[in-house]
Amino acid sequence: MPAEFNDRITALMSLVSQPHVVEVLDTVDAGPLNVVDVVTRTRLSRRRAAGVLRALAADGIVTRCGTTGSWDDRDDPNTMYTLTTAGRATMRELYTLDVWNEMYARRQGDAVPPDGEPQP
Repeated sequence: MPAEFNDRITALMSLVSQPHVVEVLDTVDAGPLNVVDVVTRTRLSRRRAAGVLRALAADGIVTRCGTTGSWDDRDDPNTMYTLTTAGRATMRELYTLDVWNEMYARRQGDAVPPDGEPQP
């Protein structure tokens, strides 16, 4: 298994292990949305949805459209969120069954180690 694939799987596992990240990513993947749309589609509280969006923004996966300023300020309800180029690449990876199979195998302890040799 290439080291790059191994590193990417590790990063994706870290990302999707955070609560509600997968739901918010799937929602924002539909196109630019405001917090109210994210809350409505995910049924998260506004505070939780905003927290997930901030975490995804810190990882460079989402961004606010057409606004500047601090993420510490409460957003205008019309502020739109969208995936970045890195976010779209992440979503393409998450839509791949092989990625989920590998993450599942690692969680179960059945993954092939980085050197490519299966455990006995």
